[in-house]
Amino acid sequence: MRLLFYVIIAFCALSLPTQTMAGYGKLRQELDNYQPSALYSSYEKEAATTSKKSSANIFRFSKMHGEPVTGQIPQEKRQDYEADPFYQPDPQKLIALMPAAKDSTLAGQILAKELNLEDLELLTFLRNPSIKAAENRLTGSIENFSQIENLDAILAQYTAFTEALMNGVGPMKTGQPAKTTFPFPAITALKGEVVTQEVLLKYNDLEIARRSALTSARRVYWNLVFNRQAQEITTTMLTLLRRLESVATIRYEGGMTGFQDVIQIRINKEKESENLNTLRQMQINLAAQIIELTNLSPDQTIAEPISKTAGHEIPEISNLYKLADRHNQELAKARARITKMEKMIEMAETMILPSFTLNLSRYQDSAITQTGSGAMAEPFAITTQTTMGAGLPKSAWFGKNDSYLNQTRQELAAARHDLEKTQAMVKRKIREAWFKLDQANREKILYGGSIVGLSQAALDVSTNGYESGKVAFADVISSYTNWLTNNLTHEKKRAELGIANAELTEAIGYPF
Repeated sequence: MRLLFYVIIAFCALSLPTQTMAGYGKLRQELDNYQPSALYSSYEKEAATTSKKSSANIFRFSKMHGEPVTGQIPQEKRQDYEADPFYQPDPQKLIALMPAAKDSTLAGQILAKELNLEDLELLTFLRNPSIKAAENRLTGSIENFSQIENLDAILAQYTAFTEALMNGVGPMKTGQPAKTTFPFPAITALKGEVVTQEVLLKYNDLEIARRSALTSARRVYWNLVFNRQAQEITTTMLTLLRRLESVATIRYEGGMTGFQDVIQIRINKEKESENLNTLRQMQINLAAQIIELTNLSPDQTIAEPISKTAGHEIPEISNLYKLADRHNQELAKARARITKMEKMIEMAETMILPSFTLNLSRYQDSAITQTGSGAMAEPFAITTQTTMGAGLPKSAWFGKNDSYLNQTRQELAAARHDLEKTQAMVKRKIREAWFKLDQANREKILYGGSIVGLSQAALDVSTNGYESGKVAFADVISSYTNWLTNNLTHEKKRAELGIANAELTEAIGYPF
Protein backbone atom coordinates (compact mmCIF):
# COMPACT_ATOMS: atom_id res chain seq x y z
CA MET A 1 0.00 0.00 0.00
CA ARG A 2 2.80 2.38 0.94
CA LEU A 3 4.60 1.55 -2.32
CA LEU A 4 1.47 2.32 -4.32
CA PHE A 5 1.17 5.67 -2.53
CA TYR A 6 4.74 6.63 -3.43
CA VAL A 7 4.16 5.64 -7.08
CA ILE A 8 1.09 7.91 -7.31
CA ILE A 9 2.98 10.82 -5.73
CA ALA A 10 5.88 10.38 -8.15
CA PHE A 11 3.55 10.23 -11.14
CA CYS A 12 1.80 13.48 -10.11
CA ALA A 13 5.12 15.23 -9.55
CA LEU A 14 6.35 14.25 -13.03
CA SER A 15 3.12 15.04 -14.88
CA LEU A 16 2.31 18.39 -13.22
CA PRO A 17 5.17 20.45 -14.77
CA THR A 18 4.45 19.01 -18.20
CA GLN A 19 0.79 20.02 -17.99
CA THR A 20 1.77 23.44 -16.64
CA MET A 21 4.31 24.00 -19.43
CA ALA A 22 1.79 22.81 -22.02
CA GLY A 23 -0.80 25.28 -20.69
CA TYR A 24 1.70 28.13 -20.74
CA GLY A 25 2.73 27.33 -24.29
CA LYS A 26 -0.87 27.34 -25.44
CA LEU A 27 -1.47 30.63 -23.70
CA ARG A 28 1.64 32.15 -25.31
CA GLN A 29 0.52 30.94 -28.74
CA GLU A 30 -2.93 32.47 -28.27
CA LEU A 31 -1.36 35.79 -27.29
CA ASP A 32 0.94 35.76 -30.32
CA ASN A 33 -1.91 34.95 -32.71
CA TYR A 34 -4.40 37.39 -31.20
CA GLN A 35 -6.18 39.74 -33.59
CA PRO A 36 -8.55 42.48 -32.41
CA SER A 37 -12.16 42.47 -33.50
CA ALA A 38 -13.31 44.19 -36.67
CA LEU A 39 -15.11 46.84 -34.62
CA TYR A 40 -11.94 47.78 -32.76
CA SER A 41 -9.89 47.81 -35.97
CA SER A 42 -12.32 50.18 -37.68
CA TYR A 43 -12.34 52.45 -34.62
CA GLU A 44 -8.53 52.46 -34.45
CA LYS A 45 -8.28 53.34 -38.15
CA GLU A 46 -10.78 56.19 -37.77
CA ALA A 47 -8.95 57.52 -34.70
CA ALA A 48 -5.64 57.50 -36.56
CA THR A 49 -7.18 59.41 -39.47
CA THR A 50 -8.71 61.97 -37.12
CA SER A 51 -5.40 62.40 -35.32
CA LYS A 52 -3.60 62.94 -38.63
CA LYS A 53 -6.11 65.57 -39.71
CA SER A 54 -5.83 67.27 -36.33
CA SER A 55 -2.05 67.36 -36.60
CA ALA A 56 -2.28 68.84 -40.08
CA ASN A 57 -4.64 71.55 -38.84
CA ILE A 58 -2.44 72.79 -36.04
CA PHE A 59 -3.61 75.93 -34.33
CA ARG A 60 -3.46 78.26 -37.30
CA PHE A 61 -2.59 81.40 -35.35
CA SER A 62 0.40 79.89 -33.57
CA LYS A 63 2.91 79.16 -36.35
CA MET A 64 1.78 79.95 -39.87
CA HIS A 65 5.31 79.22 -41.01
CA GLY A 66 8.30 77.53 -39.50
CA GLU A 67 8.72 74.35 -37.49
CA PRO A 68 5.67 72.19 -36.69
CA VAL A 69 3.97 72.59 -33.34
CA THR A 70 3.68 69.55 -31.10
CA GLY A 71 1.04 70.96 -28.76
CA GLN A 72 -2.60 70.73 -29.71
CA ILE A 73 -5.49 72.88 -28.58
CA PRO A 74 -8.60 70.87 -27.72
CA GLN A 75 -11.16 71.12 -30.49
CA GLU A 76 -13.80 72.63 -28.21
CA LYS A 77 -11.35 75.38 -27.21
CA ARG A 78 -10.28 76.45 -30.70
CA GLN A 79 -13.33 78.61 -31.26
CA ASP A 80 -12.17 80.81 -28.37
CA TYR A 81 -9.05 81.79 -30.33
CA GLU A 82 -9.89 81.51 -34.01
CA ALA A 83 -12.77 83.98 -34.09
CA ASP A 84 -12.38 87.41 -35.69
CA PRO A 85 -8.64 88.03 -36.07
CA PHE A 86 -7.45 91.61 -36.46
CA TYR A 87 -6.01 91.01 -39.93
CA GLN A 88 -7.42 88.65 -42.56
CA PRO A 89 -5.26 88.70 -45.72
CA ASP A 90 -6.51 87.67 -49.11
CA PRO A 91 -5.99 83.86 -49.30
CA GLN A 92 -4.61 83.86 -52.85
CA LYS A 93 -2.28 86.76 -52.11
CA LEU A 94 -1.14 85.03 -48.94
CA ILE A 95 -0.31 81.82 -50.80
CA ALA A 96 1.57 83.79 -53.46
CA LEU A 97 3.73 85.64 -50.92
CA MET A 98 4.16 82.79 -48.43
CA PRO A 99 7.63 81.84 -49.77
CA ALA A 100 8.80 85.36 -48.91
CA ALA A 101 8.26 84.57 -45.22
CA LYS A 102 11.69 82.89 -45.13
CA ASP A 103 13.21 84.08 -48.40
CA SER A 104 14.67 87.54 -47.78
CA THR A 105 15.78 87.84 -51.40
CA LEU A 106 12.25 87.29 -52.68
CA ALA A 107 10.80 89.74 -50.16
CA GLY A 108 13.38 92.34 -51.17
CA GLN A 109 12.57 91.90 -54.85
CA ILE A 110 8.88 92.46 -54.17
CA LEU A 111 9.51 95.71 -52.31
CA ALA A 112 12.13 96.92 -54.79
CA LYS A 113 9.88 96.36 -57.80
CA GLU A 114 6.68 97.97 -56.58
CA LEU A 115 5.45 99.17 -53.19
CA ASN A 116 1.75 98.86 -52.53
CA LEU A 117 -0.02 98.75 -49.20
CA GLU A 118 -1.34 95.20 -49.55
CA ASP A 119 2.09 93.69 -50.22
CA LEU A 120 3.63 95.69 -47.39
CA GLU A 121 0.97 94.47 -44.96
CA LEU A 122 1.45 90.85 -45.97
CA LEU A 123 5.24 90.96 -45.78
CA THR A 124 5.02 92.59 -42.36
CA PHE A 125 2.52 89.93 -41.30
CA LEU A 126 4.83 87.14 -42.47
CA ARG A 127 8.28 88.48 -41.54
CA ASN A 128 8.00 90.89 -38.60
CA PRO A 129 10.21 89.68 -35.68
CA SER A 130 7.80 90.95 -33.00
CA ILE A 131 4.99 88.90 -34.54
CA LYS A 132 7.20 85.81 -34.73
CA ALA A 133 8.21 86.23 -31.08
CA ALA A 134 4.55 86.43 -30.06
CA GLU A 135 3.82 83.32 -32.15
CA ASN A 136 6.56 81.40 -30.32
CA ARG A 137 5.19 82.46 -26.94
CA LEU A 138 1.72 81.35 -27.96
CA THR A 139 3.06 78.02 -29.18
CA GLY A 140 4.82 77.51 -25.85
CA SER A 141 1.65 78.22 -23.90
CA ILE A 142 -0.27 75.67 -25.99
CA GLU A 143 2.06 72.97 -24.70
CA ASN A 144 0.50 73.43 -21.25
CA PHE A 145 -2.57 71.49 -22.38
CA SER A 146 -0.48 68.38 -22.97
CA GLN A 147 1.47 68.89 -19.76
CA ILE A 148 -1.67 68.96 -17.61
CA GLU A 149 -3.20 65.88 -19.21
CA ASN A 150 0.02 63.88 -19.36
CA LEU A 151 1.10 64.71 -15.81
CA ASP A 152 -2.23 63.65 -14.33
CA ALA A 153 -2.19 60.50 -16.45
CA ILE A 154 1.33 59.59 -15.31
CA LEU A 155 0.43 60.10 -11.65
CA ALA A 156 -2.73 58.04 -12.07
CA GLN A 157 -0.81 55.23 -13.76
CA TYR A 158 1.82 55.22 -11.03
CA THR A 159 -0.86 55.02 -8.34
CA ALA A 160 -2.84 52.32 -10.13
CA PHE A 161 -0.04 50.05 -11.33
CA THR A 162 2.87 50.57 -8.94
CA GLU A 163 2.20 52.20 -5.62
CA ALA A 164 -1.15 50.66 -4.64
CA LEU A 165 -0.81 47.09 -5.94
CA MET A 166 -1.11 44.19 -3.50
CA ASN A 167 0.58 41.43 -5.47
CA GLY A 168 0.16 37.89 -4.32
CA VAL A 169 -3.16 38.30 -2.49
CA GLY A 170 -6.25 37.77 -4.59
CA PRO A 171 -6.94 39.66 -7.82
CA MET A 172 -4.80 42.70 -8.62
CA LYS A 173 -7.03 45.40 -7.19
CA THR A 174 -6.02 49.02 -6.95
CA GLY A 175 -6.04 50.87 -3.68
CA GLN A 176 -6.87 54.26 -5.21
CA PRO A 177 -9.70 56.03 -3.35
CA ALA A 178 -12.87 56.79 -5.22
CA LYS A 179 -12.64 60.44 -4.23
CA THR A 180 -9.42 60.85 -6.27
CA THR A 181 -10.77 59.10 -9.36
CA PHE A 182 -13.98 61.15 -9.42
CA PRO A 183 -13.38 64.55 -7.83
CA PHE A 184 -16.17 67.10 -7.79
CA PRO A 185 -15.58 69.24 -9.69
CA ALA A 186 -12.60 67.76 -11.54
CA ILE A 187 -9.37 69.54 -10.65
CA THR A 188 -7.95 68.59 -14.03
CA ALA A 189 -10.84 70.34 -15.76
CA LEU A 190 -10.20 73.48 -13.74
CA LYS A 191 -6.52 73.31 -14.61
CA GLY A 192 -7.54 73.10 -18.25
CA GLU A 193 -9.71 76.19 -17.85
CA VAL A 194 -6.80 78.08 -16.29
CA VAL A 195 -4.53 77.09 -19.18
CA THR A 196 -7.27 78.04 -21.64
CA GLN A 197 -7.29 81.57 -20.29
CA GLU A 198 -3.48 81.68 -20.27
CA VAL A 199 -3.42 80.67 -23.94
CA LEU A 200 -6.12 83.25 -24.64
CA LEU A 201 -3.87 85.90 -23.06
CA LYS A 202 -0.96 84.85 -25.28
CA TYR A 203 -3.21 84.78 -28.34
CA ASN A 204 -4.32 88.35 -27.69
CA ASP A 205 -0.68 89.31 -27.18
CA LEU A 206 -0.07 87.90 -30.64
CA GLU A 207 -2.99 89.86 -32.04
CA ILE A 208 -1.68 93.02 -30.37
CA ALA A 209 1.76 92.41 -31.89
CA ARG A 210 0.19 91.96 -35.32
CA ARG A 211 -2.03 94.99 -34.80
CA SER A 212 0.89 97.19 -33.77
CA ALA A 213 3.16 96.03 -36.61
CA LEU A 214 0.47 96.39 -39.27
CA THR A 215 -0.54 99.83 -38.00
CA SER A 216 3.11 100.90 -38.14
CA ALA A 217 3.34 99.56 -41.70
CA ARG A 218 0.23 101.46 -42.75
CA ARG A 219 1.46 104.64 -41.06
CA VAL A 220 4.87 104.53 -42.72
CA TYR A 221 3.27 103.75 -46.08
CA TRP A 222 1.05 106.85 -45.99
CA ASN A 223 3.92 108.98 -44.73
CA LEU A 224 5.96 107.71 -47.66
CA VAL A 225 3.11 108.54 -50.06
CA PHE A 226 3.02 112.09 -48.66
CA ASN A 227 6.79 112.35 -48.88
CA ARG A 228 6.79 111.47 -52.57
CA GLN A 229 3.94 113.88 -53.31
CA ALA A 230 5.69 116.60 -51.32
CA GLN A 231 8.85 116.09 -53.37
CA GLU A 232 6.87 116.47 -56.60
CA ILE A 233 5.13 119.61 -55.35
CA THR A 234 8.40 121.12 -54.14
CA THR A 235 10.05 120.32 -57.47
CA THR A 236 7.17 122.05 -59.26
CA MET A 237 7.57 125.01 -56.91
CA LEU A 238 11.26 125.28 -57.80
CA THR A 239 10.33 125.28 -61.50
CA LEU A 240 7.83 128.07 -60.91
CA LEU A 241 10.36 130.08 -58.91
CA ARG A 242 12.96 129.76 -61.66
CA ARG A 243 10.40 131.01 -64.17
CA LEU A 244 9.49 133.89 -61.86
CA GLU A 245 13.18 134.64 -61.36
CA SER A 246 13.66 135.01 -65.10
CA VAL A 247 10.70 137.40 -65.25
CA ALA A 248 12.07 139.44 -62.34
CA THR A 249 15.51 139.53 -63.96
CA ILE A 250 14.08 140.84 -67.21
CA ARG A 251 12.09 143.48 -65.34
CA TYR A 252 15.16 144.45 -63.34
CA GLU A 253 17.29 144.78 -66.46
CA GLY A 254 14.56 146.94 -67.95
CA GLY A 255 14.50 149.16 -64.88
CA MET A 256 10.91 148.23 -64.04
CA THR A 257 11.70 146.70 -60.60
CA GLY A 258 14.40 146.62 -58.00
CA PHE A 259 17.06 144.02 -57.45
CA GLN A 260 15.46 143.03 -54.15
CA ASP A 261 12.76 141.14 -56.09
CA VAL A 262 15.42 138.95 -57.69
CA ILE A 263 17.14 138.43 -54.34
CA GLN A 264 13.87 137.49 -52.61
CA ILE A 265 13.09 134.91 -55.31
CA ARG A 266 16.56 133.40 -55.03
CA ILE A 267 16.22 133.17 -51.24
CA ASN A 268 12.93 131.27 -51.59
CA LYS A 269 14.45 129.08 -54.27
CA GLU A 270 17.37 128.12 -52.01
CA LYS A 271 15.00 127.39 -49.13
CA GLU A 272 12.86 125.10 -51.25
CA SER A 273 15.95 123.35 -52.63
CA GLU A 274 16.99 122.57 -49.06
CA ASN A 275 13.45 121.43 -48.22
CA LEU A 276 13.58 119.07 -51.19
CA ASN A 277 16.86 117.63 -49.96
CA THR A 278 15.32 117.16 -46.49
CA LEU A 279 12.36 115.31 -48.00
CA ARG A 280 14.72 112.98 -49.87
CA GLN A 281 16.62 112.20 -46.68
CA MET A 282 13.35 111.64 -44.87
CA GLN A 283 12.38 109.15 -47.57
CA ILE A 284 15.46 107.11 -46.68
CA ASN A 285 14.38 107.12 -43.03
CA LEU A 286 10.91 105.91 -43.97
CA ALA A 287 12.44 103.17 -46.11
CA ALA A 288 14.52 102.14 -43.09
CA GLN A 289 11.31 101.75 -41.08
CA ILE A 290 9.92 99.43 -43.77
CA ILE A 291 13.14 97.44 -43.71
CA GLU A 292 12.83 97.09 -39.94
CA LEU A 293 9.20 96.01 -40.11
CA THR A 294 9.89 93.38 -42.78
CA ASN A 295 13.24 92.25 -41.32
CA LEU A 296 15.37 92.87 -44.42
CA SER A 297 19.00 93.90 -44.87
CA PRO A 298 19.84 97.60 -44.30
CA ASP A 299 20.91 98.12 -47.92
CA GLN A 300 17.57 96.95 -49.29
CA THR A 301 16.06 99.18 -51.97
CA ILE A 302 12.45 100.26 -51.46
CA ALA A 303 10.41 101.26 -54.49
CA GLU A 304 8.27 104.36 -54.61
CA PRO A 305 4.76 103.81 -53.25
CA ILE A 306 1.78 103.57 -55.54
CA SER A 307 -0.21 106.71 -54.87
CA LYS A 308 -3.80 106.01 -53.94
CA THR A 309 -6.62 107.83 -52.24
CA ALA A 310 -7.41 106.75 -48.70
CA GLY A 311 -11.18 107.01 -48.71
CA HIS A 312 -13.47 105.68 -46.03
CA GLU A 313 -16.96 106.56 -44.92
CA ILE A 314 -17.03 108.11 -41.47
CA PRO A 315 -18.86 105.55 -39.30
CA GLU A 316 -21.23 106.22 -36.45
CA ILE A 317 -19.09 106.37 -33.34
CA SER A 318 -21.60 104.52 -31.14
CA ASN A 319 -21.31 101.50 -33.42
CA LEU A 320 -17.53 101.59 -33.00
CA TYR A 321 -17.87 101.33 -29.23
CA LYS A 322 -19.97 98.19 -29.62
CA LEU A 323 -17.52 96.73 -32.13
CA ALA A 324 -14.57 97.35 -29.80
CA ASP A 325 -16.40 95.78 -26.86
CA ARG A 326 -16.55 92.51 -28.82
CA HIS A 327 -13.14 92.56 -30.53
CA ASN A 328 -10.65 94.79 -28.72
CA GLN A 329 -7.62 92.75 -27.63
CA GLU A 330 -6.94 94.70 -24.42
CA LEU A 331 -10.51 94.07 -23.27
CA ALA A 332 -10.20 90.40 -24.19
CA LYS A 333 -6.97 90.14 -22.17
CA ALA A 334 -8.57 91.82 -19.15
CA ARG A 335 -11.54 89.45 -19.26
CA ALA A 336 -9.30 86.42 -19.72
CA ARG A 337 -7.23 87.50 -16.73
CA ILE A 338 -10.40 87.78 -14.62
CA THR A 339 -11.65 84.37 -15.72
CA LYS A 340 -8.24 82.83 -15.00
CA MET A 341 -8.27 84.19 -11.44
CA GLU A 342 -11.81 82.94 -10.92
CA LYS A 343 -10.81 79.44 -12.00
CA MET A 344 -7.70 79.54 -9.80
CA ILE A 345 -9.81 80.51 -6.79
CA GLU A 346 -12.34 77.79 -7.61
CA MET A 347 -9.57 75.23 -7.91
CA ALA A 348 -8.02 76.25 -4.59
CA GLU A 349 -11.39 76.18 -2.86
CA THR A 350 -12.17 72.77 -4.32
CA MET A 351 -8.95 71.35 -2.90
CA ILE A 352 -9.17 72.77 0.62
CA LEU A 353 -12.80 73.60 1.36
CA PRO A 354 -15.17 70.94 2.73
CA SER A 355 -17.16 68.95 0.18
CA PHE A 356 -20.92 68.51 0.03
CA THR A 357 -20.78 65.26 2.06
CA LEU A 358 -18.78 63.97 5.04
CA ASN A 359 -17.37 61.17 2.86
CA LEU A 360 -18.49 58.57 5.40
CA SER A 361 -19.77 56.22 2.67
CA ARG A 362 -16.68 56.37 0.48
CA TYR A 363 -14.20 53.57 0.81
CA GLN A 364 -11.04 52.46 -0.88
CA ASP A 365 -10.89 49.41 -3.12
CA SER A 366 -9.07 47.24 -0.60
CA ALA A 367 -11.56 44.43 -0.10
CA ILE A 368 -8.89 41.89 0.92
CA THR A 369 -7.70 43.99 3.86
CA GLN A 370 -11.20 45.07 4.93
CA THR A 371 -13.16 41.80 5.04
CA GLY A 372 -13.09 38.60 7.06
CA SER A 373 -11.68 37.86 10.46
CA GLY A 374 -8.23 39.02 9.43
CA ALA A 375 -9.37 42.46 8.27
CA MET A 376 -6.88 45.19 9.07
CA ALA A 377 -9.34 48.07 8.54
CA GLU A 378 -13.05 48.67 8.70
CA PRO A 379 -14.82 48.88 5.33
CA PHE A 380 -16.76 51.98 6.45
CA ALA A 381 -16.01 54.84 8.80
CA ILE A 382 -17.23 53.97 12.29
CA THR A 383 -16.22 57.22 13.98
CA THR A 384 -16.25 60.90 13.12
CA GLN A 385 -13.04 62.76 13.70
CA THR A 386 -13.04 66.13 15.37
CA THR A 387 -11.99 67.78 12.15
CA MET A 388 -14.77 66.09 10.17
CA GLY A 389 -17.80 67.22 12.11
CA ALA A 390 -20.80 68.78 10.45
CA GLY A 391 -19.74 71.80 8.44
CA LEU A 392 -16.06 71.40 9.32
CA PRO A 393 -13.27 70.88 6.79
CA LYS A 394 -11.77 67.50 6.06
CA SER A 395 -8.37 68.56 7.27
CA ALA A 396 -7.35 70.15 10.55
CA TRP A 397 -4.98 72.29 8.52
CA PHE A 398 -7.85 73.92 6.64
CA GLY A 399 -7.24 77.63 6.34
CA LYS A 400 -3.47 77.45 6.05
CA ASN A 401 -3.81 78.86 2.52
CA ASP A 402 -6.63 81.23 3.38
CA SER A 403 -4.34 84.26 3.16
CA TYR A 404 -3.38 83.25 -0.36
CA LEU A 405 -7.05 82.95 -1.30
CA ASN A 406 -7.82 86.35 0.21
CA GLN A 407 -4.93 87.84 -1.73
CA THR A 408 -6.17 86.26 -4.96
CA ARG A 409 -9.69 87.50 -4.29
CA GLN A 410 -8.34 91.02 -3.86
CA GLU A 411 -6.36 90.63 -7.07
CA LEU A 412 -9.56 89.52 -8.77
CA ALA A 413 -11.39 92.61 -7.52
CA ALA A 414 -8.51 94.77 -8.77
CA ALA A 415 -8.63 93.03 -12.16
CA ARG A 416 -12.32 93.88 -12.46
CA HIS A 417 -11.54 97.52 -11.78
CA ASP A 418 -8.74 97.31 -14.36
CA LEU A 419 -11.30 96.07 -16.86
CA GLU A 420 -13.43 99.13 -16.21
CA LYS A 421 -10.36 101.33 -16.65
CA THR A 422 -9.48 99.56 -19.90
CA GLN A 423 -13.01 100.01 -21.21
CA ALA A 424 -12.82 103.75 -20.55
CA MET A 425 -9.35 103.93 -22.13
CA VAL A 426 -10.52 102.11 -25.27
CA LYS A 427 -13.49 104.47 -25.64
CA ARG A 428 -11.20 107.47 -25.25
CA LYS A 429 -8.79 106.18 -27.89
CA ILE A 430 -11.65 105.46 -30.27
CA ARG A 431 -13.01 108.97 -29.77
CA GLU A 432 -9.62 110.57 -30.45
CA ALA A 433 -8.95 108.40 -33.51
CA TRP A 434 -12.46 109.01 -34.84
CA PHE A 435 -11.96 112.77 -34.44
CA LYS A 436 -8.69 112.61 -36.41
CA LEU A 437 -10.38 110.59 -39.15
CA ASP A 438 -13.33 112.98 -39.35
CA GLN A 439 -11.08 116.06 -39.33
CA ALA A 440 -8.72 114.67 -41.98
CA ASN A 441 -11.67 113.73 -44.20
CA ARG A 442 -13.31 117.17 -43.90
CA GLU A 443 -10.07 119.05 -44.52
CA LYS A 444 -9.11 116.82 -47.46
CA ILE A 445 -12.45 117.58 -49.08
CA LEU A 446 -12.02 121.29 -48.32
CA TYR A 447 -8.53 121.61 -49.75
CA GLY A 448 -9.11 119.29 -52.69
CA GLY A 449 -12.48 120.78 -53.59
CA SER A 450 -11.78 124.49 -53.56
CA ILE A 451 -8.62 125.80 -51.86
CA VAL A 452 -6.09 124.12 -54.15
CA GLY A 453 -7.96 125.31 -57.25
CA LEU A 454 -8.25 128.86 -55.93
CA SER A 455 -4.55 128.90 -55.06
CA GLN A 456 -3.67 127.87 -58.62
CA ALA A 457 -5.90 130.57 -60.03
CA ALA A 458 -4.38 133.20 -57.74
CA LEU A 459 -0.88 132.14 -58.75
CA ASP A 460 -1.66 132.39 -62.48
CA VAL A 461 -3.30 135.80 -62.12
CA SER A 462 -0.53 137.25 -59.96
CA THR A 463 2.18 135.97 -62.30
CA ASN A 464 0.54 137.51 -65.35
CA GLY A 465 -0.06 140.72 -63.45
CA TYR A 466 3.55 140.88 -62.31
CA GLU A 467 4.79 140.42 -65.87
CA SER A 468 2.65 143.36 -66.96
CA GLY A 469 3.59 145.43 -63.93
CA LYS A 470 0.04 145.55 -62.49
CA VAL A 471 0.73 143.38 -59.41
CA ALA A 472 3.27 144.11 -56.71
CA PHE A 473 6.01 141.62 -56.01
CA ALA A 474 4.84 141.05 -52.43
CA ASP A 475 1.46 139.84 -53.73
CA VAL A 476 3.18 137.59 -56.26
CA ILE A 477 5.48 135.87 -53.76
CA SER A 478 2.56 135.52 -51.34
CA SER A 479 0.50 133.71 -53.99
CA TYR A 480 3.42 131.35 -54.67
CA THR A 481 3.81 130.63 -50.96
CA ASN A 482 0.09 130.02 -50.57
CA TRP A 483 0.07 127.68 -53.57
CA LEU A 484 2.88 125.63 -52.10
CA THR A 485 1.37 125.53 -48.60
CA ASN A 486 -2.13 124.60 -49.79
CA ASN A 487 -0.92 121.85 -52.10
CA LEU A 488 1.27 120.36 -49.40
CA THR A 489 -1.58 120.57 -46.90
CA HIS A 490 -3.92 118.82 -49.31
CA GLU A 491 -1.50 115.92 -49.72
CA LYS A 492 -0.84 115.88 -46.00
CA LYS A 493 -4.56 115.52 -45.30
CA ARG A 494 -4.77 112.65 -47.75
CA ALA A 495 -2.00 110.88 -45.89
CA GLU A 496 -3.51 111.76 -42.50
CA LEU A 497 -6.78 110.24 -43.64
CA GLY A 498 -5.04 106.92 -44.29
CA ILE A 499 -3.12 107.13 -41.00
CA ALA A 500 -6.24 108.04 -39.02
CA ASN A 501 -8.08 105.14 -40.61
CA ALA A 502 -5.29 102.77 -39.52
CA GLU A 503 -5.18 104.22 -35.99
CA LEU A 504 -8.94 103.95 -35.57
CA THR A 505 -8.79 100.32 -36.70
CA GLU A 506 -6.04 99.75 -34.14
CA ALA A 507 -8.06 101.39 -31.36
CA ILE A 508 -11.08 99.20 -32.14
CA GLY A 509 -9.00 96.06 -32.59
CA TYR A 510 -10.96 95.03 -35.65
CA PRO A 511 -11.62 96.44 -39.16
CA PHE A 512 -14.68 98.69 -39.25
